[in-house]
Amino acid sequence: MHRRDLLKAFFAAGLTPVLGPWAMAENRRYEGPIYITVFAEGGWDVTSLCDPKDGQRLNPANGNTVWINHWAEAGQSIATTNNGLRYAPFADNERLFQTLGSKMLVINGIDTQTNAHNAGVRHTFSGRFADGYPAQTALAAARHGAGLPLAFLSNGGYRETAGLTQFTLMQDPSTLNDLINPNDPTWVDSHYHRPESLDLIAQARQARLDRLLGQQQLRQRLQEAADMDQRFGTNLVSRLRVVVASDFGRTPWYNDGDGKDHWPLGSAILMRDNGFSRNSVGGTSDQVEALSLNGDLSLNPDPQATQQERIIRPAHLQQLLRYWANIEHYNSTFPLETGSLDLRSMLG
Repeated sequence: MHRRDLLKAFFAAGLTPVLGPWAMAENRRYEGPIYITVFAEGGWDVTSLCDPKDGQRLNPANGNTVWINHWAEAGQSIATTNNGLRYAPFADNERLFQTLGSKMLVINGIDTQTNAHNAGVRHTFSGRFADGYPAQTALAAARHGAGLPLAFLSNGGYRETAGLTQFTLMQDPSTLNDLINPNDPTWVDSHYHRPESLDLIAQARQARLDRLLGQQQLRQRLQEAADMDQRFGTNLVSRLRVVVASDFGRTPWYNDGDGKDHWPLGSAILMRDNGFSRNSVGGTSDQVEALSLNGDLSLNPDPQATQQERIIRPAHLQQLLRYWANIEHYNSTFPLETGSLDLRSMLG
C-alpha cells in the first residue's frame, strides 16, 4: 500500500482523533516489547521435544526395562540444529527447531515439584505454589501497559493479576476483527449501516480529508504518523518476547494405555529475534532425573552429586522472566525463593 493510500485508510477508519492535541495528550502508542506466553496445557513430554531421550530405563510400575520413547525404539536418533540445539526427531520438530532454533533459549530440567495440574500451572507461571502471585505477563502489563486498552490479553491458562492490572479474556482472537470493522460484526448476519449510509459517510470523510490535507501543520503530523506506522511494522518481530511452558513433564516410560503419566521435570523455551548468548541451560539425566547446575551454569551430569539448591525450579524461571521484562521492582512485593542459583546472565 502507498503511503498516501495508507493515510486515507487511517481517516476512512475514523482514526483522525489520534492526531488532535487533546487525544495526543491522553493517549500514547506502546512501542516496547510484546510479551507472549504460550501455555502447553496439560503437561508436555519434553523428551520428545527439547530435552530428547533416546535410551531405555526401568519402568517402576512393572520392573521391566523399557524404551523412553517410541521414536527411539524405531531407530531414530536425536537431531541437532546448526547452532548445536538438540531436539527429538518427532512430529514437526525439525521445522520448528531448524527454522527458529537460533532464536531460542531452552531451559531443561525445571523441577516443578508436583504432579498436580493446578499446582503445576500456578508454580510454573508465578514461581510459587500458593495462590495470589501474579503471572509474569500481568506484571509486564501493569508496568508497561498502565492506562492502555487491552494491555493483557488472555485466552486461558494462568492469568492471576493480584489486582495490579486487568486481563481481557479473548478466547477467539478473530474477534479483534470486530474492532477493526464494527460495521460487519461476526455475531449477527447483518450490517450496522445501510449501503447508502456508508456511501454518504465515505463522501463526507473524503471531503474532510481533502480539506484537512491543505493544512501544512496536519501534513507534518500525517508524515509523523506514517513514519511511526512504518517503524511499528518493521519492528514487530524484533519486539516479540515469547515464552513456552507447561504444567510439568511426562514420565520416561509408557503406561498400559501407551500414554505417559505426570512427571515433575519439565522445560521452558524462550524466544526473541536476536537470540541469546547460549541456546540452552539445564538438563536431566539419561533416566530423566533432576540434575543441578555448577557455578558457571554448566550442567553437573552426575545424579549422585546433585545439589538440591542448584536444581532449576519455577522461581528461577520467573526471576529470569522478570529481569527480561524489566519488572524486578515487583520482587519486594512478590519475592521469589531462588537461593544462590541465578539464570539472569543467560540473557546477556
